Amino acid sequence: HARDDSSSWFLNACSVIIGVNPASYKTQHWARKYRSNFGISLPATLRIWLDLEHTGEISRNQLLWTLNFLQTYPVESVGCVRFGITEKTYRLWVWKGIRLIGKLNYIKFEDRFENWNRLCPSFSLDGTDLWIQEQGTFDKKDMSHKFKHAGLRYEVGVALGSSKIIHVAGGVPCGTWPDIRLARQCLVPKLLPGEKPSADKGYRDGRQHFFTPIDNPSNAFDRRVNRCLKLIQARHETVNKRLKDFLILNGRFRHSRTQHAEVFFACAILTQCKLAEDPLPDVRQMLFNNCI
Repeated sequence: HARDDSSSWFLNACSVIIGVNPASYKTQHWARKYRSNFGISLPATLRIWLDLEHTGEISRNQLLWTLNFLQTYPVESVGCVRFGITEKTYRLWVWKGIRLIGKLNYIKFEDRFENWNRLCPSFSLDGTDLWIQEQGTFDKKDMSHKFKHAGLRYEVGVALGSSKIIHVAGGVPCGTWPDIRLARQCLVPKLLPGEKPSADKGYRDGRQHFFTPIDNPSNAFDRRVNRCLKLIQARHETVNKRLKDFLILNGRFRHSRTQHAEVFFACAILTQCKLAEDPLPDVRQMLFNNCI
């Protein structure tokens, strides 16, 4: 009954916010409007609410403010007007909501072996750089070579046997933390003996810890291995793009660096929910069709 009551409440409350009749909630138009305002689907919103409700630390309205903030990243003086609250109240609950979402236990490292029994590669790994404000004067320690601005670097691990994020870490200055340094610090200690995730050339270490492309492939087998790795990394890039569907991660971040990390981990949780509903291509089928 609690689920039904909450579902009805979210349906009616959100229909008013997005300006669409609740009777049309089964249409693609309603779903698109909902996602464009809140980033995830109504069922995913309900899942998150049911996992947060028992904490007693956030209300349904406050969860909606948080989701809308992450998806649209309005200036706080504008965002508060939309929901008819003060800027102080808006700021307080949006950031509390972000921290609560980020603490949900949806990302589990052990899930890398769900429907997958290989140690090499055991999952796919990639780094992503996100734009932040300069700290006063230019500092090359912050510079991301990917977009020529100050940035923070994160790493994301994605399962190969399922559509799940299984590892996130980072929030470090791009200029001083290359991909491989971040992985050695945050990921390598967690790997099993002999385990290696697939990764791009930025993780080259003589294949000690990472399964990277073969340089100058000289035979059909080496070329096939590289082709398989390319397909795996292309699949992984879909996850990075879905993270950046949240506008708060898709442009210059206006808040502090500590807050940026909180936002990233919350968006990773929400992206996990999106992947459950819209899975990635099946790696096994991809490899069979293209690499065998």
